[in-house]
Amino acid sequence: MEEILISSAIDRVLSRNGFRSNLIGTQLIHFCLMCLYRDPELIKSVSKRLYPMIETPYKMSSQQIERNIRYSIAKSDFNLGGILVMLRVLRDEVVDEVMRSYGRGE
Repeated sequence: MEEILISSAIDRVLSRNGFRSNLIGTQLIHFCLMCLYRDPELIKSVSKRLYPMIETPYKMSSQQIERNIRYSIAKSDFNLGGILVMLRVLRDEVVDEVMRSYGRGE
């Protein structure tokens, strides 16, 4: 049940920031944010720890993952910086959204 609540919060945050749900990059960002919500320490090593978690289920290389995420960022309303900045900002927004909507967070 908690996974569904977190996933819904992530969807709302991504939508508010203009991410298109039909883009693979947005789906990858959603996956990243789920992982970061569960383990905030992953932010310290995105390419070495987080991307490998995505490679198997999505059958993509790290380069393909990064390219798809960058494309999704470019097509969104989010313009605060690169992938790392985006993941940090959106993760914080997700935590706030969960707290506001469901009364619990990390």
